[in-house]
Amino acid sequence: MYINISVHMGNMMDLFSHYEIPFEGIRIAAAVLMLAIGSYFDLFKKKNVPDNFLYACVGVAFLFAAFPFTDLSLYALAQGIFIFAIGYMMYKAGQIGGADVYLLTALALLLPVPPAVSGVGMAVPFIFFVMIFAGLLFTIYNIAYFVVKLSREKIQRIDWVYLILAIPFAIFAYFYLNSMFYSPVYFSIITILFVGAVIFGAFRETIMRSMVVKVPVGKAEEEVFASEYASEKEREIVKVRVIDKKTIEELKKAKIKEITVYGKLPPFVPFMLLGVLLSLFFSNLLFPDFTLL
Repeated sequence: MYINISVHMGNMMDLFSHYEIPFEGIRIAAAVLMLAIGSYFDLFKKKNVPDNFLYACVGVAFLFAAFPFTDLSLYALAQGIFIFAIGYMMYKAGQIGGADVYLLTALALLLPVPPAVSGVGMAVPFIFFVMIFAGLLFTIYNIAYFVVKLSREKIQRIDWVYLILAIPFAIFAYFYLNSMFYSPVYFSIITILFVGAVIFGAFRETIMRSMVVKVPVGKAEEEVFASEYASEKEREIVKVRVIDKKTIEELKKAKIKEITVYGKLPPFVPFMLLGVLLSLFFSNLLFPDFTLL
């Protein structure tokens, strides 16, 4: 019985053992460089990241993933396909930008598992750590940004249900802080996400309205359509969440001069860059190296 357990545990550790990444240093540099360039366009070029740059990022990342072809290549390609598929659906739903999808796909191909410098000795997808750090920083930024913005705006409506959720959270926090499973890292993550969810939920109407702008149809690109605040004539033509070239042509034919969109959405690529940098050195805070146990 004990022998069988040992064998099973040994196989499990083999399954989740850390893979060596070929050309690891070059891959890390490539990932940081492409996200740095993407951040520049996201911040200073009105989030207009060139398509050719995005295609090049995915192409280069694919070459690194495929050559030399190893078991890690299959792992990387599977991740890339999965992330692109999920990301594309989220893009069509207006949840993330098109550039985010390509850059996340490229990152998964370049660094499918945590690099050795991260101190994580298991083949957990590196993108997992990146998205946690990026998501936390993005949430903190949005909390600060919208708290300041809300203090200057006329509050349209408050959904008190979200504020009442503070009561069960306080009960959870009390028991968790006194439990043997308490971790300051995990508790901080949960608290940040909870505060963000409460603020965005309670003040959703005011926050969403503050991001609405009118864009000339001739200058519109891939914009997220604000159907809740658009005119009846706009809604009759626009049947998609993200406005594409076909829709823009239909708007022009209908002689609609402006389109209502969410034009003040915060950039995400800079937070992806910060997420990569933090993941390179602090991933072990989230997922210790269990192979050392």
